[in-house]
Amino acid sequence: MADPDQPRIIRFGSFEVDKRTGELRKYGSRVKLQQQPLQILLVLLQRSGDIVTREELRQQLWPKDTFVDFDHSLNAAVKRLREAIGESADNPVFIETLARRGYRFTVPIEEAKNGAGIGAAVAEKRAQDRPRRWALVGMSVVVAAAALVWVARTSVTRSSAPSSKPAIAERKLTANSAENPIDGAAISPDGTYLAYSDSTGLYLRLIRSGEIHKIALPNGFSAHLEGWLPDGAHVLVSHAERPDGTLGLWNVPIVGGTPRKILEDGWGASISPDGTRIAFLRGAPDFRFQPWGRQFWIAHLDGSDARELARPVPDEIFVAPAWSRDGRHLAYIRVHRGSDYSMSVNSVELNDLQSLQPRVLFSGTGVADSLCWLPDDRLVYNLQEVQSPQDSNLWALQLRESPQNSSDPVRLTGGAGWITDISATADGNALEFLRKSWQSHVLISNLTSDGKQLLATRQLTLDENNSMPFTWTPDGKAIIFSTDRNGTFDLFTHALDQSLLEPLVIAPDNQFVARLNPAGTELLYQSIPPDMDAPRSIFSIPLAGGAPRLVLRDKHIVNLQCAQLPSTLCVYGVSTPSKDSIRRFDASTGESSPLIEIPTQGLPLNWSLSPNGSQLAIIPYRPEQNIIQLRSTSDNTNHDLVVRGRVGVVTADWSADGNSLFVTTMDSEHKTALLKVKLDGSNHLLMKDDKNSIEWAIPSPDGKLLAINKYTGITNAWALANF
Repeated sequence: MADPDQPRIIRFGSFEVDKRTGELRKYGSRVKLQQQPLQILLVLLQRSGDIVTREELRQQLWPKDTFVDFDHSLNAAVKRLREAIGESADNPVFIETLARRGYRFTVPIEEAKNGAGIGAAVAEKRAQDRPRRWALVGMSVVVAAAALVWVARTSVTRSSAPSSKPAIAERKLTANSAENPIDGAAISPDGTYLAYSDSTGLYLRLIRSGEIHKIALPNGFSAHLEGWLPDGAHVLVSHAERPDGTLGLWNVPIVGGTPRKILEDGWGASISPDGTRIAFLRGAPDFRFQPWGRQFWIAHLDGSDARELARPVPDEIFVAPAWSRDGRHLAYIRVHRGSDYSMSVNSVELNDLQSLQPRVLFSGTGVADSLCWLPDDRLVYNLQEVQSPQDSNLWALQLRESPQNSSDPVRLTGGAGWITDISATADGNALEFLRKSWQSHVLISNLTSDGKQLLATRQLTLDENNSMPFTWTPDGKAIIFSTDRNGTFDLFTHALDQSLLEPLVIAPDNQFVARLNPAGTELLYQSIPPDMDAPRSIFSIPLAGGAPRLVLRDKHIVNLQCAQLPSTLCVYGVSTPSKDSIRRFDASTGESSPLIEIPTQGLPLNWSLSPNGSQLAIIPYRPEQNIIQLRSTSDNTNHDLVVRGRVGVVTADWSADGNSLFVTTMDSEHKTALLKVKLDGSNHLLMKDDKNSIEWAIPSPDGKLLAINKYTGITNAWALANF
């Protein structure tokens, strides 16, 4: 038990650290900081004014038997700490670097036994310093997003003089749990109602009182809210008439009545301010990427006169159409995929509906997925946070006729979670948005003896970090998985009968896709550098202990797997927008050669190598497909395995005996399932989830257990005023 007489809070500058909760706060707002940088900060604060050597930090952060590239890892952790407290090695504010020796905390600190009185002090400090605080926050993010073409020039500044304008205010509008996340929301034109949809239906919330009413829909009609019609009496929703069908657009009266179909094929829609036209998307690249689309269309509100506005280009998709208030222009985001499927550069474009001539406003890898055009010609958009890529926040840009005369962007929000689905009232005085927070967990389940059911499913990872299972130890007593508990993804083992993790590989880069070599004596894993266009590496590390060994390097490695002895086959994949290549490699020498090449047309491809190395189970993902290709690794012959009664097959992993596959599916409504599929196509449902995402399942060596990767998250609606 903590000593109540010991100081719990340490304050320095505008920051404070709560030692009990492990939280860093600035002016009372939580600053995200990973475990290792936080540990370094606590050591420096406890020894404030004294030199803390690098060796002392090593002993604090890493056990003696942990292999780690110490210098690189410590430098990376200190860099993340500096970024969190707003300084750099070249411009230190709090932490002095003593070359080849260590670090010293140079600013006076204040200690308090508890947090009593902190709230009032923080509130007063916030009120006094809010303009300056927002200016500094805006400056740091704009510099980080220097890829903007002409928007972000130097910094975002606001006057530090007292202002009578009320402070920007956020308000949480809904409180749905992780079991029922909101999937669409919009504020009514007059600001009276919030319309939103979740897995249980379509709802109206009276914003002032919080009173909620359900909008009557026909049985089985599951609706995703797209937005309000300007009359304030109807909402636009997308709906698929069958699980394997395409989403269409429907007009739904809020007081009840029969939904009216507008378009057979469309989603991601925006309604013109006069209510006569809609802009929408078609051609989903992947169910998991809706509301994105390969095609960008406009039509009259009744669905007539539909025409394509922007021509599709290979390796590009669209998202977030937004009308100007005069209805003469459309803004949208064009996503340009790079040579790697996971990397893209997004550009915000304006299209004049008379000349049909688009122009790029700005672009960058951090430009996200939502736009809202306000009546005063400010364009509100979400921008990914550089230090926390899983988070995005709102910014506003005042549009001008000439880009050269446009003002600098202004940050509107600052917090954790991914912001998207931005909407506004007709007068532009209130904004609504969704804030999403997702987390990847590892679940453990027992399989019945016939393999048709799961028993005693439990969550293995019980923290707030993202964790993904990839393989088991040869004895089946522990899971090997990747987790971001240190900021980047590192490899750990977790014994089923233990509560603590054991570090396996800790390094500055992200460590993913860990697999056993054919003999089960070494672990092969993928190392991904921060530069997504840089070559990736496959390393090997002995399970009995020892240093990692570089096996090979190649660009755009996305998967690797090995068969089991007597087979010695190991393979890895290389993904590009038009094709995926699977290459065989020698786990000892790193020598590689082509095995299979598969055209993909930019869609994701999943594959799994059978335990005996004779077959690859290949899934070229299509929303409606239910076929797994079984490809021979010896003669390249192909056999189609039809998964009976299912659609949207996403992943497949072989059972321990190689006689079946553990398959995940996702339908048009994003409902996911885990199946056990025999090689004749018959299957048994093991798990389903209509709200969260089942990603994949890895069987234990004896086939009695499954390690399941599952994403869960909380999504709720928020409102913004005084912006």
